[in-house]
Amino acid sequence: MTNRERIREKLVELTSYIDDLVKLQNLSWADFQSNVMLRRGVERTLQVAVECTLDIGNMVISHEQWRAAESNRDVFRVLAEHGVLSVSLLNNLMKAASYRNILVHEYTRIEPSVVFNLLKKMPKDLRDFRDRLLPLLEGDGGRA
Repeated sequence: MTNRERIREKLVELTSYIDDLVKLQNLSWADFQSNVMLRRGVERTLQVAVECTLDIGNMVISHEQWRAAESNRDVFRVLAEHGVLSVSLLNNLMKAASYRNILVHEYTRIEPSVVFNLLKKMPKDLRDFRDRLLPLLEGDGGRA
C-alpha cells in the first residue's frame, strides 16, 4: 500500500468519526448529561478522531521528510510550519491533542461540560483538518 493510499484510508476513517459526532451535535445538555453510555461513546469517538488526525499528520510529516514531531501537539505545529494548517486550526487541534491525553490517561478528570463543548465544536475542526490534507493527496499540494 502506498503512502497516499494509507493517508486516504485514514482520511476515510476520520470522516466516519466526523459523521458520528455530527449525528450527535443536536443533543441537549440534559440528554447528554443524563446518559453516561452516550457520554462515554462521545469521549471515545473524540479520542480516536484526534488519534486519527495525529496518525495522518505523522504519515505526512514522515513522507515529506519534515522535522520529526516531538509530541502530539508538535505534530500540528510541524504541519502549520509547512502551511498545511492555519494558526486558528493549529491552536484548536493542539488543545484537542491535550484533551485527548486526559481522555486516555486521566479519565477520572473528564468534565462532561468540556466533552459536550468539544462535541459541538470539534467536528468543524476535524473537517477543516481533513479538507486541508486532501490537496496533498492530489499531487499539486505536496508529494504525499
